[in-house]
Amino acid sequence: MGWLPVDIRRKLNVIRYYNTLTKTNNSRLCKKVFLLELDNKNSSHTWFSEIVKKLHESNMFWRLLII
Repeated sequence: MGWLPVDIRRKLNVIRYYNTLTKTNNSRLCKKVFLLELDNKNSSHTWFSEIVKKLHESNMFWRLLII
């Protein structure tokens, strides 16, 4: 039917959510947690750290923050 595999769709949804968090108003709780996690250098095994690592590897990290 032309559907993407489940793991690819899940990864795309994680990237979409990450991008949504970058655009969310700073007064929202989810954005505050997002910014805390962004500044936390000790978090190396969270979904957030994994997506940031993958985006850095593909040179897409700063593009998503700018959009």
